[in-house]
Amino acid sequence: MLVAAGVGLAQGKYEHRVVVATTSWDRYNEIHESLERNVNALAAQGFQVGAVVGGNAGVLDRLLERQAVEAGTTGHGAHVFVVMHRPETGDLVKREYRLLQTSVWVGVEKQVKQWGEEGFRLKTASWVGPYFHGVFERVEGQEKVEYRLYRTARRKGWDQQIMADPEARKRLRRVVAMFLDTALAELGPEQESEAEFVWEIDGLNERSRHEPKLQARGAAGFRVQMVRVRRSELDVALLKPAGKAEPVKVELEDGPWGAPCGRGRIAGVDMALDGEAYCVAEDVRGPVVNVGVDLELREGATFGRQFCETRARMMSPRAAGRRLARARQMEEELNRDVKPGYRVQYALAGVQEGRSERLVFFATNEREALGGGEKVRRREAVRLRVELDELGDQLRDRREKAINEGLVEAGVTAWVELNPSGGRREALLLGCAETRLEQQEVESLLWRLLVGEGLADYRVRNELLREGFR
Repeated sequence: MLVAAGVGLAQGKYEHRVVVATTSWDRYNEIHESLERNVNALAAQGFQVGAVVGGNAGVLDRLLERQAVEAGTTGHGAHVFVVMHRPETGDLVKREYRLLQTSVWVGVEKQVKQWGEEGFRLKTASWVGPYFHGVFERVEGQEKVEYRLYRTARRKGWDQQIMADPEARKRLRRVVAMFLDTALAELGPEQESEAEFVWEIDGLNERSRHEPKLQARGAAGFRVQMVRVRRSELDVALLKPAGKAEPVKVELEDGPWGAPCGRGRIAGVDMALDGEAYCVAEDVRGPVVNVGVDLELREGATFGRQFCETRARMMSPRAAGRRLARARQMEEELNRDVKPGYRVQYALAGVQEGRSERLVFFATNEREALGGGEKVRRREAVRLRVELDELGDQLRDRREKAINEGLVEAGVTAWVELNPSGGRREALLLGCAETRLEQQEVESLLWRLLVGEGLADYRVRNELLREGFR
């Protein structure tokens, strides 16, 4: 069996976290920086990025409450869900991430070249409408690589541009298409044998004809770089890397939502307009097994079980608060439904033909190499919270955090938002209570905490939901 370094059956259960930007600003830079900051806060505690949710832009627009881009002010394409994981037992390694989120190629080559020199390597990528989302990962002691951008020019596609570069042919290890006219190439040390790149394209309903061609390429040492549904066709990009090429067994599968990709390392997956998922897996003779987890969207852009806490968090007037509520709900579903030993590797939003909108997560029991990085002590992972980063918000943010810590210490399922929509001095109390008496007791506790923070003049708006009827 031919497998990559670190591949094998994972042991134990994984803890999953879903990360979103939590800033109160709405400009691209602030959104991007908030998301990257939140990802790295968890990475410092041993979490790895598993997937960035891609696929149907309309579905994600509603879930993330993304707005249209306004020139010079906003660019909400940086709003995206990032799924991270760490094993509940065993060693943990510190990681660091850089996120590339762009709809244009300008300036990208300089940035990715710098990241390669600093030891970052492309971990995973997804596509949402015109946006490319790439996640670059650095682990201490990781090999450095070089990244180059190739673009369609002079009537030659980016693939032809790569193959026309003699140096690239001897160093090429990976190719990732960013846009239709742009691709990112990963280069390593020079090898004796040159790389080869091909597309295998066929109709979505021509699996019996398409799969044998992919299998022949795998037997010749080609590795899948990308699986893309384009209208009624399935495009598969394959690369025989520079150097010695080992054969792999390849399978093409299709089916509703998370059903495909039953065995083997998932090399690429995409979703058609009717909700069918198309997947190509490699090394399917090995022990790697994959499962799918589907979440159907419901009214109000939520999904899964409607816990009281979820309903309460959705009552926040802060846009970041609602995004965070959906992320936490997604976490709850994944941590409940993903089987022990499995971690989320791909995630797509889609629309089932004539029916529901869904998110589908592809989880695998393939083990990732721990790496030789800095070990970190296991502790309770940080919880994301809405950032109050408007001018003059530092004191309000500190006071709100202190009050909420007091509510947590008291063991109640409640939290406060100070001046949630600006204007008058108001404390919005959200959360859950079993009885009317408990509602009153939590409000009294909040009053004491407000006085302790010098906020006795604040008006309390009690919006606690009652789970009971007493």
